[in-house]
Amino acid sequence: MKGNTIRVFQENFQQLIQLVKVHMLPLLKEVKQADFYKRWIDKIIDFDEKVQEELAKPKSNQREKNLKDYRNERNEAISHLKDKWVTEVDGGKMWQMNRNSTEQGLDFALLPQLFFGTSLDDPLQRNSSLKEQLDETIYKVDISTDAKEQVARFLYKFYAWLPSAIRETQTTFKIKIATLKQLYGNVQMTLNFIKPLLIEINRKKKVWTTIMNGKTMNLKTPN
Repeated sequence: MKGNTIRVFQENFQQLIQLVKVHMLPLLKEVKQADFYKRWIDKIIDFDEKVQEELAKPKSNQREKNLKDYRNERNEAISHLKDKWVTEVDGGKMWQMNRNSTEQGLDFALLPQLFFGTSLDDPLQRNSSLKEQLDETIYKVDISTDAKEQVARFLYKFYAWLPSAIRETQTTFKIKIATLKQLYGNVQMTLNFIKPLLIEINRKKKVWTTIMNGKTMNLKTPN
């Protein structure tokens, strides 16, 4: 059996392992993370468009049940992103403030509930600015002015981040999928190159085994 065939096989097999271990598996993890964001972002965009279409109709033509359902679907998706944003983007500052400020009163202890429970009706700021929407929502809540300002600050940061996160996620997801397809193509190409080598190695192994068995039988045959 020629050593050259085995050496080429081993080299390419090691390249395949490196390709999968170093590049493909980490990328799959990143794609899974990006898919989490994209799934909820697609839902936000879809149902927010439906909400805005309903609101654009004359009041008498608006379908209240549909509008309520669209808002619920959109706001559920936004809540999932809020949870990720608080933990991963804002570094958990809200939870730290909540723990450190409970002695300041019930209003501050309720900051997380106010943040997650407050939904803006134009989250992508198609027709209304964040300031206008916050003035109509959180600043009308019956809590202390300091608590209002704190929750409004977190809401402003989140909703200001949301449109850029949507654009970035859509672009990043496309790039990662394209890269994953390219890596998969490289894996397939390497496998296609290795397969004939493996077949050749097995063939030569069988030939070598046959020769050795023949020699063994000759040694055992009496003169």
